[in-house]
Amino acid sequence: VRARAARALGKMDHPETASALVEGLNDANARVRRAAAEALDGARDEESAGAALLRVVQEDESPHVVAAAMTSAAKLRYEPALKAIRQGLQRDSHAEIIREGAVSALAEFQEDGALNDLAALAAPSQLRDARLAAIPGIGQIGRWMDDTSRARQTLEGFLADPNRRIRMAAVGALGELGDERAIPALERYNRTYRNDFERRAGRIAIKKLRDRQAPKKELTELRETVEELLEKQEELLERIEKLESEPGTDADGSAD
Repeated sequence: VRARAARALGKMDHPETASALVEGLNDANARVRRAAAEALDGARDEESAGAALLRVVQEDESPHVVAAAMTSAAKLRYEPALKAIRQGLQRDSHAEIIREGAVSALAEFQEDGALNDLAALAAPSQLRDARLAAIPGIGQIGRWMDDTSRARQTLEGFLADPNRRIRMAAVGALGELGDERAIPALERYNRTYRNDFERRAGRIAIKKLRDRQAPKKELTELRETVEELLEKQEELLERIEKLESEPGTDADGSAD
C-alpha cells in the first residue's frame, strides 16, 4: 500500500510531494524505498531530491533501490551523483541489477566518458555477466553521440566473440545504436552463425537499421528538392530585378 502511495505521490504536482517521497526513502520496506526513488525522477527541488538519491545509491542495501535511485538521479541531471553511478559499474549484485542500473543512468546522463567506462567493462577479460550488462549500454550511449563510429566499431568487435550470449548482446546493441554502417557486419554475422536464435537476432537488427535508413533517404530527397526550389526562386527574383531595372519595362515584364 505504501509503495502504491509513493507512486501516486510522484504523479502529483505539489511543492510538498518531494519531501514526502524523500521521507519514503527511509522506509523499512525496500519496495516502498524503490517506489519513492522512482517517483523522485521529476522532483521540483532537484538539489534536495538529488542529494537524497545519492545517499541511497551510496548506502542502501537493496540492489533494486540503488538502481532506481541511480536512474532518477540521472533524470534529474544531478551531477554530484555521477561519480557514484560510475562506481556502480564495479559493484557486484544479484542478477547484475546495480550494474544495469548504472548503465541506464549513464545513458540518461549522456556523459562523454561513459563510453570508455562501458567499453572497458565489456572487454573479454571481464566476467561474462558484467560484459552482458555493459554491451547494451554502449548502444544506448552511442545513439546520442554526434559520431557513432566508435560505439559501432566496439560492438562490431564482439560479433566474433566465442560466447553466444555476448554476440547476441552486441547484435541487439547495434540495432539500438541505429548506425546503418553496421549492416555489412551484421550480414557477415548471419552468414557465419547458423543458429536460428542468432540469425533471427541478426535479421531483426538489420531490419531496424534499414527501417531507419528509409526516413533518412526521404529527408535527404526532400532537402534536395527544397534547395532546388530555392535556387529557382533566386533565379526568378534576379530576372525580375533585371527586368525592373531596364528602362521602359514595367514590373510585369511588358514594354511601354
